[in-house]
Amino acid sequence: MDFSHPFRVITNGVEGEILGLLASGDRSYTSREVERTLNSRSYEPIRLALKRLEVQGIITAEPGGARAVLYRFNAEHLAAPYVQGIALLRQELIARLRATLEDWPLAPAAAVVFGSVSRGQATEASDLDVLVIRPQGTTGEDPVWQAQLETLSSLATRWTGNDARVLEYGYAELSGLATSEPVLENAARDGIDLMSSTFRLVFKQAAKQ
Repeated sequence: MDFSHPFRVITNGVEGEILGLLASGDRSYTSREVERTLNSRSYEPIRLALKRLEVQGIITAEPGGARAVLYRFNAEHLAAPYVQGIALLRQELIARLRATLEDWPLAPAAAVVFGSVSRGQATEASDLDVLVIRPQGTTGEDPVWQAQLETLSSLATRWTGNDARVLEYGYAELSGLATSEPVLENAARDGIDLMSSTFRLVFKQAAKQ
């Protein structure tokens, strides 16, 4: 799926992009503001799409002064929960990953989503990158640990359609790579933590060893 434009999972039209914008926040937009924010769409298709969505009732239109019209997502619409669910698919992915890790018999020392997904820039062609730090006392060959990693990769791929890549390091390995491995630096910089033990703290501790 395209995390930058989640509504493309059901439509490639301008209405989907508008709904993605209005449903993911709590504010009103003029048609010109929608145009500037979407950037990739010209004004006339946006104006017509706003009118169509207003007729459906999923957005409202109110006078905004100086002949401007303010468009806002209608959270009371019957379809609102479903529209918001699509708009917030990245958050749903993070929630599912966290719930999965919480059920692991062998809990990781830390785990993060990093790369284009964490930055909100992933498209349908992007990999879904997850970094997992193996806890002390657990070897990489442990069958329970390996089964957990394989299940996580399989689930995340099915949830999104993106190729899930689970990268793992042992805690002891981390200390030797913390200052020389770009992947770890990227994960520490913009990764989204999946555990209560933050990767940034684990990373800093390992770098000092």
